[in-house]
Amino acid sequence: APAPAEARRHRARRPRVHHFSGYLPRVPIVRLDGRRLTPAQIDTTVTRLMRAADVPGLGIALVHKGRVAYLGAYGWRDRDAGLPFTERTVLPAASLTEGVVAIAAVELAFAGTLPLDAPVADRLPALHTGEGAFGELAADPRALGITPRLLLSHRSGLANLRSDEPDRRLRLHFDPGARFAYSGAGFELLQAAIEAATADSLQGEVAGRVLAPLGMWRSGMVWSPRFEDEMAVGYDEDGRAVGTPRPSVPDAAGSLSTTLADFARVLAALLGGNVFPPRVADTLLAREVDIASAHEFPTLDSLDSPATRAAGLGYALGWGLLRTPQGEAFFKEGHAAGFRHYAVGFPRSGDGLLVMSNSANAESIFAPLLEQVLGDPWTPVAWHGWPAPGGRPARAERPPSPPEVTLPADMLARYAGTYALPPDVTVVMRVAGGRLTMQENEEPAQELAAEGTADFHSTSSSDRWTFASDSTGRVVAVILHAGGRDVRLARAD
Repeated sequence: APAPAEARRHRARRPRVHHFSGYLPRVPIVRLDGRRLTPAQIDTTVTRLMRAADVPGLGIALVHKGRVAYLGAYGWRDRDAGLPFTERTVLPAASLTEGVVAIAAVELAFAGTLPLDAPVADRLPALHTGEGAFGELAADPRALGITPRLLLSHRSGLANLRSDEPDRRLRLHFDPGARFAYSGAGFELLQAAIEAATADSLQGEVAGRVLAPLGMWRSGMVWSPRFEDEMAVGYDEDGRAVGTPRPSVPDAAGSLSTTLADFARVLAALLGGNVFPPRVADTLLAREVDIASAHEFPTLDSLDSPATRAAGLGYALGWGLLRTPQGEAFFKEGHAAGFRHYAVGFPRSGDGLLVMSNSANAESIFAPLLEQVLGDPWTPVAWHGWPAPGGRPARAERPPSPPEVTLPADMLARYAGTYALPPDVTVVMRVAGGRLTMQENEEPAQELAAEGTADFHSTSSSDRWTFASDSTGRVVAVILHAGGRDVRLARAD
């Protein structure tokens, strides 16, 4: 849950640096242009960029000639507790998950279990009958032509998320195969087809076909208690902790939990060709569609961009593609609340870079990291929607607060008390100087100004609060409105 307090003032601390060499061979650190780097040079670059953008924790992995050449972890996985970010820190992979699921799907295709060009409707009766998950698509006969290849290359015609639809019912927005439009919902449809074809959960297929062969022992499609010892806390643009997702069911669009060291093995395997059969990587990274859209999101925006076409953007199966003077590169991003990741690989040279962070500000330094550490100036920053390199995301203007309402002391006293959000958030409301004050855990207290009889806003942050009462008029909860979300804290006294 988001912390109610506005941006915390943290002690000025140089980001902690943690190097790891447990399994790294003696591989030189070489940029795409042939320039050699030392760990000290990388550390200087990374820590400078992190400080400028207020990024709490970040890890990078450099691959050279298909082998991991460098792992560096910087800063804090939990800044308030002073816990370091390391190569073993567990983070939600977000959409990096799709890159791993795509590998499993291609292996299943070569095994004859789920052919890439066979309609998924062959495995999913719901697309015929209209009953069950994804049954709403049965109303459109075009859905019968959706294949794993179209889902993996984001050409299904589905919106990105079910929640993007006004009635939360999926529908086709264009003919399957007509063009690229990123769709996490498409990967969830693919998951249903995989589980129907294998009579196994996606968790088992990904573990057996990708995680185990690569030795990704700190990764899983669902949360495991063994991750708790070194999990990362995510932070929003204002440095507020937003927690860590703990998915209990596998989701092909984003439930993977992984580490810097583990996902570096994925990048190295695709660049080194020494784990998966060559035909798997060749099929996985073959261009399926050219991309002309000005931006990746919103996904259904069909506005063409000459700059995008000139950049040679495209999509393969689960991975994006980019034409460069160093040959065609593949990439995948991950974006979740409080977490940002990016991976890019150049098959011609076997070089690549993985960046993983527990900060919403990290995307603002991805471009300079790619250019200064890897020697990659070609990544399409505008298409990805990243903030300007070297700076923090622009913060939204705080809307003007409504006029303050003066409430009688007895009404304010009704709201005073303790409110809690298990397991570890406690908010105490008190009356002081004719106003309510709010104190979260050990944070400094904030004054609240009344907007009405039950609505308040902080005088020092953008947080707003609404008190909820039962049928007898007893105050039973307070609802925090922050970061576009509503968080309910029950009265605990």
